[in-house]
Amino acid sequence: MKRPSLSKLALLTAAFTVNAQANVLFTEYVEGSGNNKAIELTNLSTTAVDLSEFQVTLFSNGKTTATVSQRLSGMLAPGSSYVIANAQAQSELKEKAQLLSAVTNFNGDDVLVLSQNDLTIDRFGQKGTDPGSAWGNSNITSKDRTLRRLEQVQQGDTDELADFDLSLQWQEFSKNEFAGLGCSGLTSCSDTGTPVVTLGACGDVATPLNQIQVAQDTSPLKGKTVEVEGVVTAALQGSDQMRGFYVQSLTGDRGLFIANAEYNVSPGQHVRLLGDVAEVYGNTQLNDIQGMRDCGEEVVQAADLTLPLDQSLELLEGQMVTLNQPLHVTLDYNFSRYGQIWLSSGKVFQPTDRYPANSSEAIDLAKFNKTNMLLVDDGSSKQNPELIRYFPQLSADQPLRSGSQVNQVTGVIHYAYGQYQLIPTADVEFIDANPRASQPALTERGNLTLASFNVLNYFVNLATEKGSPYRGANSAIELERQRDKIFSALQAIDADVFGLMELENNGFGSDSAIQDLVSGLNNQLGENQYDYIRPTQDRVGADAITVGIIYKPSQVKPVGDVVLLTAYPFDEQTQKHRIPMIQTFEHLATGQQFTVAVNHFKSKGSSCDSLGDPDLGDGQGNCNGLRTDAATTLAQYINENIAGNAVLMGDFNAYSQEDPMLTFADYGFNTVTMAEDSYSYYYDGQAGSLDHGLVNEALAGKLVAATDWHINADEPRVLDYNVEYKSDAQLQRFYAPDAYRSSDHDPVVMSFALEPAKAKVEFAQSDLWLDESAGMIKIPVKQMGKLLGAKATVHFETHWGTAEGWNDYTSPYWGRLVWHAQSENGAKQEQQFIELTINDDQLVEGLENFTLNLVYSEGVALGKQQQLTVHIRDND
Repeated sequence: MKRPSLSKLALLTAAFTVNAQANVLFTEYVEGSGNNKAIELTNLSTTAVDLSEFQVTLFSNGKTTATVSQRLSGMLAPGSSYVIANAQAQSELKEKAQLLSAVTNFNGDDVLVLSQNDLTIDRFGQKGTDPGSAWGNSNITSKDRTLRRLEQVQQGDTDELADFDLSLQWQEFSKNEFAGLGCSGLTSCSDTGTPVVTLGACGDVATPLNQIQVAQDTSPLKGKTVEVEGVVTAALQGSDQMRGFYVQSLTGDRGLFIANAEYNVSPGQHVRLLGDVAEVYGNTQLNDIQGMRDCGEEVVQAADLTLPLDQSLELLEGQMVTLNQPLHVTLDYNFSRYGQIWLSSGKVFQPTDRYPANSSEAIDLAKFNKTNMLLVDDGSSKQNPELIRYFPQLSADQPLRSGSQVNQVTGVIHYAYGQYQLIPTADVEFIDANPRASQPALTERGNLTLASFNVLNYFVNLATEKGSPYRGANSAIELERQRDKIFSALQAIDADVFGLMELENNGFGSDSAIQDLVSGLNNQLGENQYDYIRPTQDRVGADAITVGIIYKPSQVKPVGDVVLLTAYPFDEQTQKHRIPMIQTFEHLATGQQFTVAVNHFKSKGSSCDSLGDPDLGDGQGNCNGLRTDAATTLAQYINENIAGNAVLMGDFNAYSQEDPMLTFADYGFNTVTMAEDSYSYYYDGQAGSLDHGLVNEALAGKLVAATDWHINADEPRVLDYNVEYKSDAQLQRFYAPDAYRSSDHDPVVMSFALEPAKAKVEFAQSDLWLDESAGMIKIPVKQMGKLLGAKATVHFETHWGTAEGWNDYTSPYWGRLVWHAQSENGAKQEQQFIELTINDDQLVEGLENFTLNLVYSEGVALGKQQQLTVHIRDND
């Protein structure tokens, strides 16, 4: 159904002068069968009126409170009429209307009031009175009739409470008579009964765009009908686009969106338009286009724009701009769904990843980030498009990654969903400034590699139904695709021990998620290449997901039982964090022991309101207090129970300078040193580290390298294992069984150099008391620790004291002791003996002494007791 446009009913442009005391009144009333209801207003004055000043109000059944009100819009020329009809009326009636409104839900006994700027200027019926079934008498009635205003009535009836005599001003016509709608008078309207305002010529006076698009949220001309001229900068009229186009003023100082897809336009086209100024979701635009004139071709210059911004984008809304500077690209979460990326001058970091929450530096960085981020949109309303307009080559082999760069981009500024957006109007050239790395970029590898990896809901039970308790893959095909990606990532990392997060919490048996993962790895790498830690519990905590540990038996072996930390806030009552898994290992090549604690703290988006831990608005999100408590509990446990090397790893859901991470530092755990711009995750276009490795003092000196491997955070999520919302072509183009987008968090990889633990030798005691009659004795030298080589040698020397050698005792001046890793019968040698003789010289000499000293060693270290003093008591 088409309704006459305002131009066809003599709506004038803003060039007309509006009469402050306009003479507008009701001139026709239709109360027909069913919903055939309508009213007609006519401008009987000599000047145009601005209908946005007028309102029609319905009062039903004698009420004095309004049933419904309708504010009007547009310009009404002198002598012209305006028709409002019921939306459920028959087509013949609706086609005569400029507006469909519920204000026509009246019956013959209701009251209608016409007001201008809240002052009553006309009425139909008596407000506060219920006449029964209709207004009128036996000669004229408002029930089931069409009424037309007598031609001699030239002024409205402004006393809405006065008696209402229908016969004094109205003439009755038959039921469902619509021929008189659209023009005043008692006769029917002819086809050309209303004068038409023609669109002005190109170059005629028009409303400047800078009077429509101003530096405020709402245009001062909202609701006005205006005539404008401009040059088309972007045509987005397709069915999957914005159904309109942008124009820019000839001077280039303002732009405006034109909501119209009927007039075909192209960039560079100079057009003249008539339409209504409107605000749609905060975007100023021209709606209800009533005419367009082609004025030829023009060249319009884009305005210069630079990040960070030094101005509000309100004045640039709708305008074409060019950013002519190197810009950093960050993929938005909706990159593949809605074609959105962020541009910034350099990488943008989460403020609390760089500075403590509430610090002046964090506050300043948060403010700066807002000025340094511009959202880019492809201008399409289509979800999951087959191709993204400004990067159609997207594929598994050719991704657009965060960290890419552009040196120039041109487009129009649009406002939608609370964001200013740039819609490119020219091709965008992306530079791959952050290429993929085929393996973690460790500067060097020691003899022990540890890694933390959030595997994003690795479930072997499929989430086949909505509301399923299972997560992750929801079909066998998706699980296979997910598994292959995770295997590729784990193999490339090649860690001796992995701490894993987001495994299905379904135990540790043959049908568990962790068993499935290890079995798959071993099928590809070889039998027993990896094994996993098996707690005795069938299920660790109440959460749907859990942490796990897998390791290489050829490199390390577990020492003792795994510890599951269940103290507050990891307790069953709190049930917020996943329970930490703590395991000590022995490094087989060196004999060194180290302890790994794998963690997954509660996320920032979770609700902790019931525990009194809401989002405080300081950038740390929900549950920050509980994460801080978790850090305290974990750090205290490790410090009190682990004497040697310890590493904490996992997804702590806290950025580097937030309270939980600062708490770890207070307890002596420091984040492994990585690149200055390290990050493992993006949120809202800002990078930060949620995944960490932390070492205690014993292990810190053995760290040789650490890195985030950026296989996930920088990658488009459309490259993951999911098959939903993808065409057959996209399923082929976007998937590869590689490590990229195997999860949403980047793994953290750490390498350590553990030195062989040298065995130590020392005297079993520091003093030995003997009598002159002792004779031949053996002084033990004990060995502690495991010999790593085939043998070890220790040299010793004898030093005289008050006792004289060869007189008071007989001992070699020097000698050596040799330990072998094993004796012939397989037993370990734990101690050797220095043999000497205490002589009885029959002289009275009192107490005498001499010393034995361990002077140097080969293949073994000297312990603390490197000297033994022998005291000889005189028997004479």
